[in-house]
Amino acid sequence: MAEALGLKMLNYDFQVALMNDAEPSATQVAAFENSLKDGSAKILFYNSQVTDEATTRLLDIAKQNKVTVIGVTETEPAGQTIQTWFGGQIDAVQKALAARTQ
Repeated sequence: MAEALGLKMLNYDFQVALMNDAEPSATQVAAFENSLKDGSAKILFYNSQVTDEATTRLLDIAKQNKVTVIGVTETEPAGQTIQTWFGGQIDAVQKALAARTQ
């Protein structure tokens, strides 16, 4: 979805490791944390259905450095259609981006 919205995704190696249920390397973790601290990351997307200690640490770093945090889900929430589910997530991104430009 991020690509379709024209967003540049950072720390791809870190993402691939997590998607493949592998532990990111120390270098990948450090690069991810640095992008949250140095201003290169503008938004942090995270899977709000799966959080752990590492996720909490990254969320804390993002919030401390005023990086917008957006929780997304990988499965459709009960009581929603795919349209309302995706639409709600896209609306959250649009609002976050609009707030950054004000």
